[in-house]
Amino acid sequence: MSRNRFVASALIPFALFGSIGVTQAQSLNTLEIDRLVADAMKRHSVPGVGLAIVMDGKVVYTRGYGVRDTKTNAAVNADTLFSIGSVSKSFTSLGAMQLVDAGKLSLSTKVSAILPNLKFSDAGKGANLTLQNLLSHTSGMDRADDLWYFDKTIKTREDMLGTVAKIPFNEPVGTSWQYCNQNFVIAGAMLEKTTGQTWEAYTTQHIFAPLGMKRSVFETADAVKDGNYAQGFQLAVGGVDAMPAFDRMVIAGPAGSIISSASDMAQYAAFQLSNGTWNNQKIVSQTALETMHSRQVEISGLPSKTPGLAFPSYGLAWFNEEYRGINMVEHGGNIDGFSAEVQLVPSKGLGVVILTNLNGANDFTKEVRLGITERALGLTPLSQFQPNSFTTQLEAAKTFKPDLSVLKSLEGKYALITGDSVAISVIDGQLSLRQGGQTFPLIAASKTSFILNVMGSLVLLEFQTDSNGLVWVYQEGQVVGVRVPASSSAAPATSTASASSEFKNTASQYSFTLPANLTLAQQTPNFSVFESSTPAATVIVATTKAQTDLEQSVKAVVNQFDPSFKQKPDNVRELPPVNGVVWTQYLYQLPNDQILVALAARKGDTAFVIVAQLKVSDVNAFTPTVNQLIGSFKILI
Repeated sequence: MSRNRFVASALIPFALFGSIGVTQAQSLNTLEIDRLVADAMKRHSVPGVGLAIVMDGKVVYTRGYGVRDTKTNAAVNADTLFSIGSVSKSFTSLGAMQLVDAGKLSLSTKVSAILPNLKFSDAGKGANLTLQNLLSHTSGMDRADDLWYFDKTIKTREDMLGTVAKIPFNEPVGTSWQYCNQNFVIAGAMLEKTTGQTWEAYTTQHIFAPLGMKRSVFETADAVKDGNYAQGFQLAVGGVDAMPAFDRMVIAGPAGSIISSASDMAQYAAFQLSNGTWNNQKIVSQTALETMHSRQVEISGLPSKTPGLAFPSYGLAWFNEEYRGINMVEHGGNIDGFSAEVQLVPSKGLGVVILTNLNGANDFTKEVRLGITERALGLTPLSQFQPNSFTTQLEAAKTFKPDLSVLKSLEGKYALITGDSVAISVIDGQLSLRQGGQTFPLIAASKTSFILNVMGSLVLLEFQTDSNGLVWVYQEGQVVGVRVPASSSAAPATSTASASSEFKNTASQYSFTLPANLTLAQQTPNFSVFESSTPAATVIVATTKAQTDLEQSVKAVVNQFDPSFKQKPDNVRELPPVNGVVWTQYLYQLPNDQILVALAARKGDTAFVIVAQLKVSDVNAFTPTVNQLIGSFKILI
């Protein structure tokens, strides 16, 4: 379901190659493709893969790699069935656009006009919700999987629709992208109400059948009965474990229940690259296809860490992004035990389908799809694919024996950047995280690094204690939380600093402990400029008039030094409160591998802004400096 899972790597024995289908294209070096896939499978511990490649709009290569099940070693082939998770959303979007072509719906059709009895948490906002809002994830409702995924009382599609009333609107309708699975369940219900068919029956008749997708099904039981079905797996310390399929996927069908094969999905990818007609039968208009693929809303909260991959926008059930200047359309899918990906390059007629039986294998699918894109288009491959970040941690976790006193020192309540809080404590000699009635183990890989296992998804967390006694939690080098002292609901005040290390601006509006690597270069009543020695960076600390949107306050400061700066942030997040100050972090990707990190806070009509420009590769090394600045920052007015 694209639950944004991060996974680890542990080598397991398996047969690398299954069977080949469809005639190989002369222009595609399939041996190199095989090496790429096999190498990535080893590094990411993926048991089995179904692959399909489309070139010039035609299916040119399908193949199975590895095994369906590590117990039987049954080989994957191009017809092996895998759950495709949220790639299913594009089928719901396609079905809706067929109804738009037929004049039975329009993108501006309001949900209330089709489903008048559907209840929302805000009736006024719900009344303005349109089909386009649903398909573009601009409903204003944020992700709410906890309302159905963990709740086993939600057993039917009607139960699932009932959860909609519990989802708050945290953004105005039609303004911001927020991934929400319920959006597509509602869209599916609109399709059902309009056609008088179930979503499954409509999809089978109007999409599967005309495209020749004869093996695709919606229920795990049907896939298992077929016999050529991949067992799902999850990463574990020392290898992979079988992971049961999500047994209630039917409740969220239009958002992610399709089970398909590489050979079937090859037809689907080729169709997506057509003009809407398949085997002389019009499936949908070319205009509708282009609308689904085109940018509908920008996404500011998904920064790319892959060289050459630009920050994405979203169409109608498709992400729209650029890689090395090439416009691409793609969507991934994750559901228990499986990860999938379909990527299209419409201008080149290139399509890539990757199906796997490993939970949360997002790094693997991204690496393979970009690698295939480079090779298919004749680009020199970038040396960007590194060993899986979890490899060494998983190996270390096999033998590392944590010190109980160290584990105890990390116990406490932690405030997360999401606004939520979690409790971390030692249970039976192991650090554990508790949130929302669920307890998840934290497997120690070193004194500071732990592997969090959340329903089969592995997340690497780092705990760092700064000089002020604050315990910060990092994921992939980014702060995700901070421990809240037992004596206070906010982070503690900093320890008393010596006069030589305490910096106070000339207007006595704020002070902070000056990090050792910062040297004052310029000072005025409104701003101070510092130079960082290690790593190299320029830091500006300033005050300005607070505007309604803190982002505008950041731009006001940056424009004093660069009047042409008008860029929108690529990532925005609110940090946990420190010293009673709530900071909002803005990240801007700049040319020449530079990044602008800005932090802004407000008190009354004054905004406090910290801006740093540095190389992307130096972000991790510079993070302790940022933490020390905000950890010791005191507002004096």
